[in-house]
Amino acid sequence: MPGLALLFTAALMMPWSVMDLTSTTHYVRKIPRSLPLRDVFVPGPVHADLPAALAAAVDGDTIVLPAGDYSGDLVVSRSVHLVGIGSGDLPTLRGRFRVTADGASIEGLRFRRSGTDAAVEIDGARDVLVARCEFDRLPAGLRLVDSTSARIEDNRFLYSTNAIAVTGGGGHQFLRNLVESGGSAAVSIERSPGCRLQNNTIRRSGWTGVVVHTLSSNTEILGNHFEDAFVGLAVQTRDNLIEGNTFTHCDRGLLLGVTSLGMDRSSAHKTVFFDSLSSDARVDVDGNQVLANRFEACRREGALLRGASHNTLTDNEFLGGGGHGLVLMSDSDNNMISGNRFESQPRDRVRIVASRGNTLVDNIFVGAESSSGVRLIEAPDNVVPAGFALVDLPAGSPRLSRPALDGSDYTVLWGDFHTHSILSDGASDPAELLSYARDVLDLDFVALSDHGEVLSRDEQRWPLLNELCNDFAVPGRFVTLPGYEVTYAMHWDGHYNVYFPHDQGRLHRAPYDDYRGLCDLSAFTPQRLLDALLADGTDHFVIGHHFGAALDYWIEAPVDPWYMPAAEICSVHGVFSGELDVDLNRNHRMGETQGHVSTLRGGLETGRVFAVVASSDTHYGFAGDGGLAALLVEEVSPAGIMEALRARRTWATTGARIALSLRVDDALMGAAISPGPEPPRVQASVVGTAELVEVALFRGSQIVHRASAAGVTAELSWQDTQSASPGTYYQLRVRQLDGEVAWSTPVWFDPLPPERVDAAARADKTAMSLMLYGLALRAWPRLGLGVLGGATPKDALANSEYAQTVRDLWGQYCASVQQFNALGQQLGPAHAEEAARLVERYKGRWGDNLPLSILNTNPMLDLAEVAASMGLAVP
Repeated sequence: MPGLALLFTAALMMPWSVMDLTSTTHYVRKIPRSLPLRDVFVPGPVHADLPAALAAAVDGDTIVLPAGDYSGDLVVSRSVHLVGIGSGDLPTLRGRFRVTADGASIEGLRFRRSGTDAAVEIDGARDVLVARCEFDRLPAGLRLVDSTSARIEDNRFLYSTNAIAVTGGGGHQFLRNLVESGGSAAVSIERSPGCRLQNNTIRRSGWTGVVVHTLSSNTEILGNHFEDAFVGLAVQTRDNLIEGNTFTHCDRGLLLGVTSLGMDRSSAHKTVFFDSLSSDARVDVDGNQVLANRFEACRREGALLRGASHNTLTDNEFLGGGGHGLVLMSDSDNNMISGNRFESQPRDRVRIVASRGNTLVDNIFVGAESSSGVRLIEAPDNVVPAGFALVDLPAGSPRLSRPALDGSDYTVLWGDFHTHSILSDGASDPAELLSYARDVLDLDFVALSDHGEVLSRDEQRWPLLNELCNDFAVPGRFVTLPGYEVTYAMHWDGHYNVYFPHDQGRLHRAPYDDYRGLCDLSAFTPQRLLDALLADGTDHFVIGHHFGAALDYWIEAPVDPWYMPAAEICSVHGVFSGELDVDLNRNHRMGETQGHVSTLRGGLETGRVFAVVASSDTHYGFAGDGGLAALLVEEVSPAGIMEALRARRTWATTGARIALSLRVDDALMGAAISPGPEPPRVQASVVGTAELVEVALFRGSQIVHRASAAGVTAELSWQDTQSASPGTYYQLRVRQLDGEVAWSTPVWFDPLPPERVDAAARADKTAMSLMLYGLALRAWPRLGLGVLGGATPKDALANSEYAQTVRDLWGQYCASVQQFNALGQQLGPAHAEEAARLVERYKGRWGDNLPLSILNTNPMLDLAEVAASMGLAVP
């Protein structure tokens, strides 16, 4: 960044011109020769490195760093001014900076480092300045802990997972910063009232651009630009001013309510969130002023109030988008909505769900028909101008007519198979999640699929999940599916979501549990999970996602077209398509680090036949973010959904409702047919939600034809010049100008048996999985467990508060060990010699990715020895 570096001379004249004349200017490595010493700089000592300069400087001194690399972790414990200067690139610091001195400043530096700690941490200091710095590709950029009145201005945070995190203190100013890309929240402010964010740009920020939560009231958010995030700005506190901001191309620009952050990091198992439903912390999202903001082209809602009351929204503009202008839900009561301008929206300008006492006056509904301004769903006692309200009772908007695009008799259903709530590690009440999917998004189906290993911690969670799904289902209108996610700790196994069309399904959790430290080995591999589900005798289906990163995933994963009919191509986490030319919008690529074998394309190329779907994997209550599935069903019911999945009449999108059809020799997508006498003829239609930039037809992994697109529609009619051979498949991909993508399920010609490893290799991997889970069982007496307040079982046994819990766990532990030893005898690795031979065979097939400890440990576990170390008897 040469241009930025050249600006520093003039920029630094102001703070230096008022500095104490008795202060000293220190130089690291050299005095810059190309800059006017007499006008700006003063002579001073030259130090060999930055630690030496910091050691020599006293309060008020300045330290000048020329361009170059600097490494090492340093503490700024005096109020010095640290300045980077030079005619080329910025000085680059690769260590960690911790600032503890009041009045210190850091200007003109670039920070690059690895590790999870923040590159710069301001710890307990007042009046610290961080200006014109660059934080580049960092897990964590800047962190302020219990500090006050810092000024963070004119910095660039590029591709940092968490750019700025504020905890405690308050009164900070964040001015004119650029934050681009981020993780769960690019900027988070927690327990830090009285801050100001002004004229910043936050774009492509991952899940949330800025989140203000947990006792961070009286924050001013002024004149910022939020672009391309699932949530631009999330506010979970009271009495804040949100004025003059612009929100463009976000799924929702502003969220007032339970935020997409709020995890209680003190929780040992990280499943407790600071919100009004799951903790003792009182959360009031009221008294906020939302004034003169501009919401443009937001994909779901311009602004969403979720459990937010007594707020004022005035003089805002809601311009276009993909859903609603403004939504109030979940007891968002007694809000004043006046003087706003609502232009046309695909759904409603304003939708109010299960909220009352709101007043809408003096708003402008541009081009609105008298019945399309405000929709009320179970929302009595709201003041809406006569002629602008449409009341829907019971809950749920009317079923939209969604015929198939190709004129067939099927009905199109849109939905989300993959969501999480506070029943496991999500941040939203499950009822709120279901209401959002049904009453705000107008989805046709949704599955609640919390993590099985967390659901199993409380015997009431799985029944409650089933009960909620039954309560929110609307026959013929909205289908709910109870389910759970099985997350394998072994990197080669991936994740599997299990679903039932009823409330009779049995819970099979993943074979590990960081809360209790116990292994349930009944389903410790995916194949054993499918076997256990089949043995239960209840109808079910399984969808694979987060495919294992090992080279052999697709030839190792179970094959079961009936019970495991589909795979997930994208979610909020990223895109598994395996196509390097796809514009991924906010999402990053996944599964491509080992070639394409952990992607959907890799699966298809190994001969797999499956339905292509997408879902959100939301943990924040927003179904549809990052992925939606479309199905062609015969009936709107759980049975209809299962039948469509097994027939593979599906397509997937990154979240937009792109309608498409695909026929090959008149067979619908998902069909497996035999070649005819002529080369295949392909017909397809597309109706997008934005301008189409590509409608591509694949034969196998290669694009063989592209259709001409006209705006948001396209038609494709094409005959191949090659005859189909066994294993040939055709698939459609659609890309829009806004970055949204859709993929059809292919049509196959005489699918070949999928590529598989031999039986001996499968047996080796099963045995290796057992051995690796055995390591966790061996470590159990020394694990810090959440159920024991972070103490180990051995230590907690001496604590009267936890002693009985340890004894209860001990019984479960002994049962797990006995099961482990029995399986070891059955599967082979019962003795050290056999295990060593197995490890050698495994390394030759899959590579050296085993923990070293497995080579020095007898795979069988001596329960009597563990009992003696604990001072307990074996049951």
